[in-house]
Amino acid sequence: MKFRDILETLTNEILSDKIDYLALRNKLHDFKSVLLEITRLIIEDPSNKKDISFQNGIALNSSFAALCIDDIIRTRQYVRGVFKAVEQVQSKKKKPTRILYAGTGPFATLILPLLTKYKSNDLEFILLEVNETTSQYLKRLIKKLEIEDYIESVICKDASKYKINNPKKVDILISETMQYGLVKEQQVPIILNLLPQLNKDIIMIPNKIQLDLALMNTDANLILNGSQGLKYKKLKTILEFDKQFVYRHLNQTEPSNRFELCKQLSYKKEEDETYDKLAVLTSIHVFDNEWIGVDESSLTIPKRIFTLGGIDQEKKNISIDYVIKSNPDFEYELF
Repeated sequence: MKFRDILETLTNEILSDKIDYLALRNKLHDFKSVLLEITRLIIEDPSNKKDISFQNGIALNSSFAALCIDDIIRTRQYVRGVFKAVEQVQSKKKKPTRILYAGTGPFATLILPLLTKYKSNDLEFILLEVNETTSQYLKRLIKKLEIEDYIESVICKDASKYKINNPKKVDILISETMQYGLVKEQQVPIILNLLPQLNKDIIMIPNKIQLDLALMNTDANLILNGSQGLKYKKLKTILEFDKQFVYRHLNQTEPSNRFELCKQLSYKKEEDETYDKLAVLTSIHVFDNEWIGVDESSLTIPKRIFTLGGIDQEKKNISIDYVIKSNPDFEYELF
C-alpha cells in the first residue's frame, strides 16, 4: 500500500468520532513502519538515543520522539485538535493558515494527516526542531514525500530561545514537548518564549495543561475490580497552564523559573487512610472538545510525589513549587 493511502486511511480513522482501538493501533503501526522506512531511522541505533540537555529541560532523542506515535490517545486527540483549529482559522480568514510547530520530532506526526485534507496553498508550516539528527530525518521525510510546497522552513534551533520571523502571521502554535506532570522536557519554557511573540488571538495547542494534586490509592485490586473511581481523590487544581497563565506570569515585575502551585495545603485526613500516595495528575485540553484525561496516555499518568506512610505523620500540609531547571520538576515542603 502506498504511503498516501496509508496516511488517508489513518486520518479517516482518527477523525471518526467512534474509537476502534485495535484498528487505530494497527493503522498507526503501518504508518510508523512506512515513516521509518522513508527516513531510514533505526530505533535501536545508539546514535539516535541521545537526549539533548539544556538549563531548562531536555529535548528527546530521535528514537524516543519517533516512538511517540505509538501513544494511541495522544496521537488521536492531538491530530483531531489540530484539524479543528485549522477549520476554525479558515472559517475566519483568507488562506493560507500558518502553523508554527515547535518540537516536531523526526516525523512531524501531528500535522502530516493535514496533507490528506488540504492543499499546499491552504497551509504553511514552520517546523522547529532542536535536535540536529532529528531535523535531518525530518528533512529527508519532506523531500521523499515531495511536500516542500507546504513547508515555509525547517529550523534547527532551541524553541525556548528562538525569535520568530514574521510572528504576526502565525495562526496556530503547536508544541507537544512534555511528559506527565510537565517534568523533564521543555514545554513550559518553550511556550513562555514563543507565545508572547505571537498575536493575542493565536490558537495554542494544547490549549491548556491542567495539574491537580490528589491522593492516590495504588491497590491493584481497585482496577481489577473495576473501581477506577476510587483510585484518586482530587485535592486541588494547582496549575492551569494556558495562554492566560503565561501572560500573567510575564506581566510580573520579576518573572522567575519558580512557580508557586500551592501553599500549606492540607493533604491528609483520618478518613483518607486508604490512600497511600500523594500525586500530581495531568489532563490536557488539546482544543475544542478534544481532551486527554488522566491515565489515558503516557502524557497523563500520575506523577507520584511521595508515599504517605513513609513521611512524618505529624506533618499534614504541603507547599509545592514547579521549578524550571535542567530537569524541570516539583519541589515541596511539609508542615
